[in-house]
Amino acid sequence: MSPSRRFRIIYPLLLLTMMLPVGGPGPGLPAAMEDSTAPAAGSSPGASESKTLGAWRQVKKIAEDALEAPRGPERIAKCEAFLKEHPDYPEPQSILSILALDYLETGDYDPVRVAQLYERMVKRELEESDEVASIAVSVVERSYLKYGLPAESARRLLAWSREALERRRKAIEEASDSATRQRDLQWIDSESRRISLLEGRVLLASGDATGALKVLEGTEEKFKASGAFMVLRDSRGEVKSSLPADVNGIDSLNLSLASAYHRLGNRTAALDRLGRITGAAAIRGDFAPTLRKLRNDMKIPPPKVVEVRADPTPAPVFSLTDLDGKTVSLSDYRGKVVAIMTWATW
Repeated sequence: MSPSRRFRIIYPLLLLTMMLPVGGPGPGLPAAMEDSTAPAAGSSPGASESKTLGAWRQVKKIAEDALEAPRGPERIAKCEAFLKEHPDYPEPQSILSILALDYLETGDYDPVRVAQLYERMVKRELEESDEVASIAVSVVERSYLKYGLPAESARRLLAWSREALERRRKAIEEASDSATRQRDLQWIDSESRRISLLEGRVLLASGDATGALKVLEGTEEKFKASGAFMVLRDSRGEVKSSLPADVNGIDSLNLSLASAYHRLGNRTAALDRLGRITGAAAIRGDFAPTLRKLRNDMKIPPPKVVEVRADPTPAPVFSLTDLDGKTVSLSDYRGKVVAIMTWATW
């Protein structure tokens, strides 16, 4: 279990324990925490009694033991058994997430079952806070496309994420701090574009290239409107070209557009989109495998490797002031490996 999840589960229990008066449960104490000798409100004799705090801790310990079991079939069995025996467990997200991941890593899984786990996990997270709206986006991006999980489930998750983002937008627009409001609204717009891109990719994965192209072209317009491109103009003010500012997002968009054009038989447009890829997103998710597959499908030879060499040149002598205010010179490190990091603010 991750430290963050362990903290989320344990801290409320400690807080409630400190709030308990000696004589019994405090006001507002959840039924699961009440003393088993006190019948639930409105219950009649013979009705099932509430769990004691000790019983609750025992259930939590079973959940932790399941999560800490050896990954693979053993942990899958324990997590599935826990969910079946404790369907009302209030913090199931860790169990659901680990169980889905173990299924995917074993390679022996039912896509519908894994999708059910992810949907339940995301829904539970969003019930707690709209601030985790991007969790659905991350799940679709990380697992659904890579492992071929049901497209209709992916669309549901993305729709839930959009709804959560819109609720956050309404709440943020009422905030009094203009700087915070502007920053948060920019983040929401960025996540909205990310959702649009994934909606296009999901359509591609389900075989709807025409629908995907329409969504992806709309996504590109959203990127342009957001300032994600730096526009190059000539002396007369005419747009001659543009450069992406959000290279990761634009690379993924161009790759998806290239795939859509290729499936629709427009090789020229597909090649144009491939030519716009900078490679900045190559280390993200399934970008590199998808690019290789598309190039193979289009029978495009791999790009030539260009090696650039130059004769070694001694670095010029210079001095700088370190963080302690001491003047240091490059010559002080002669014969040693020196790494120089530069940055700028504006």
